Amino acid sequence: MTMCRGETTPPAYRQRVKRLTPGLILVAMLIAGVASAADQGRPARVILLRNEEYLPAVLRVVDDARREIKASFFLFKTTGYRDGGSDQVATHLIAAAARGVRVEIVLERENGSAAGASRDNEETAIKLKEGGVKVFFDAPFVTTHTKLMVVDGRYVLIGSHNLTNSALRYNNEISVLVDSPELAAEALDYMTRLHP
Repeated sequence: MTMCRGETTPPAYRQRVKRLTPGLILVAMLIAGVASAADQGRPARVILLRNEEYLPAVLRVVDDARREIKASFFLFKTTGYRDGGSDQVATHLIAAAARGVRVEIVLERENGSAAGASRDNEETAIKLKEGGVKVFFDAPFVTTHTKLMVVDGRYVLIGSHNLTNSALRYNNEISVLVDSPELAAEALDYMTRLHP
């Protein structure tokens, strides 16, 4: 779009930048965390998770969690099918909560509406809460487009995967698993500001 001198930034562009900013911040944190770990003589371990490689990695870190799992996702859509990828994640999170792990998740609520991601997130939240998982929603009129999980203040999963069967089994997606307490601390600090 060509703009003339004196024109203001279009609202759609500002909204797009607003949605992208959290992701850009987290990418910068990822780079800084890896560099920080390397500066301390201990390289951070980074594993690239392509497409369907993400689901087994998530289930593994959730099952190995001992103290705490904190996560934030734009979309967590369960379907009620036991073999569905997102339903497996929900089942494993509930099992972690049952064994005493503190599990907290922040989900997107689209301007208080009942459509789209909000409806799917609300349905999943009910299941998670019944299983002992603490679920929060982001502030109204703010889009939380994150796909982030931190386990035991050490492991960070971040990337493009939402918790949906499409993302976990069929889409072209890419994420990383990073073993870095420094990055985990920064990601946890970021997540504490996502819900009111």
